[in-house]
Amino acid sequence: MQLMGILNATPNSFSDGGQFFSQECFRRHLRKWLAHKEAPLLDIGVESTAPFNPALTFNEEKKRLEEIVFPVLCSENLQGKTLSFDTYRLETFDYIYHFCAKSLPHNKIIWNDVAGLLEQDLFVQLKSRYKNIDYILGHSYIPQRSETSEHMHYVRDGEASVLADVIAHFRTAQAWAEEYQLTDRVYFDPCFGFSKNMAQNIDLLKNLDRLMQSFSREQRWLLGVSRKSFLQKLVATNQNMPAEVDALQEVIILRESLRLAGHHLTWRVHSLQASSTTKLMHKIYH
Repeated sequence: MQLMGILNATPNSFSDGGQFFSQECFRRHLRKWLAHKEAPLLDIGVESTAPFNPALTFNEEKKRLEEIVFPVLCSENLQGKTLSFDTYRLETFDYIYHFCAKSLPHNKIIWNDVAGLLEQDLFVQLKSRYKNIDYILGHSYIPQRSETSEHMHYVRDGEASVLADVIAHFRTAQAWAEEYQLTDRVYFDPCFGFSKNMAQNIDLLKNLDRLMQSFSREQRWLLGVSRKSFLQKLVATNQNMPAEVDALQEVIILRESLRLAGHHLTWRVHSLQASSTTKLMHKIYH
């Protein structure tokens, strides 16, 4: 079990209200994560895909990377950290990949592909073009990448559970990963909140054991419940992300990490402020 710390550089993030949308604020937040050994992975995003946020253009995404993210990353000591980049655009990731190869060659890179689409050609490119990165495949119901920010328009409200769909989705990806010898480089992320309603998110959370037992114990999983809107609605709080939501997140991490012991889990989290539970889990599993 390990943690992935979230670093947003967005003016409209649901989780942090854009408080890190400047170079200096982003730097301060990065340094807090760098101080924590419990989070060897950092997940960096410059476009919010929280429900109903407008999509950026490639040039807008690139500008945020150039003006906020890259100058800070290149001026800090990132030794030992793996850098994950959260984007659904292949064009953006290709740009990130070449920048990191030149300017951050000593850091392992992950593409956190939040689109959640099954594209066999992408696995071909992971084998031939992006040979030294890991890849996170999510799950959603969007028909194409350009619809990622509109994922809540594709909720299947008539279905009480999406578990069978998620299992089938990842089984297809597993077959491709095996075909192209990528099994040790691919994470699966059920993507809580992405084109899923409250009941489906809760059902998926309750059945994580059934999901993971459908795959090898060597399969790596990324799980992100941190500050999800469905948790906020569950505790009936306002938009200020109060302590109750973070406390609920900690309970979920503790319960599921114990229940899923033996699986390769990475928890994606926004903050280590209330880190007693996450630090405890780190000690248990290390």
